[in-house]
Amino acid sequence: MSLKKFTQSLNIDKRLFEADIWNTTAHNLMLAKQGITEKDVAVEIIKNLNDALEDFKEGKFKFHQELEDVHMNIESYIISKGGEKCGAMHTARSRNDQVVTDTRILTREIILNTMENLLNLCNSLTRIFA
Repeated sequence: MSLKKFTQSLNIDKRLFEADIWNTTAHNLMLAKQGITEKDVAVEIIKNLNDALEDFKEGKFKFHQELEDVHMNIESYIISKGGEKCGAMHTARSRNDQVVTDTRILTREIILNTMENLLNLCNSLTRIFA
């Protein structure tokens, strides 16, 4: 097994795709609001993030194994669509901050989904045994 294949996590962290889009969208709204990046750049980044999410949901988003993870794939997509100016999408944020926030968003979604399923199960059992 090659080192590159060993270190890439793309197959595992595709589950973080939507969370990363939401996280990066919120981050870029903050950057523009604080005057850290130009509003037109933030608008371009967010438009391309929405396009990436739509492509992902439709199964059209092309992942590149050589980019190692979902974060690099999204960043590459945004820069390819909007140009180098969109490289500012991660200004004032570390990769660790990005990954931890994505993981928290995904975990929250999983917990909420599980709670909804448990509530539906309880309601079904109540109807059956009432």
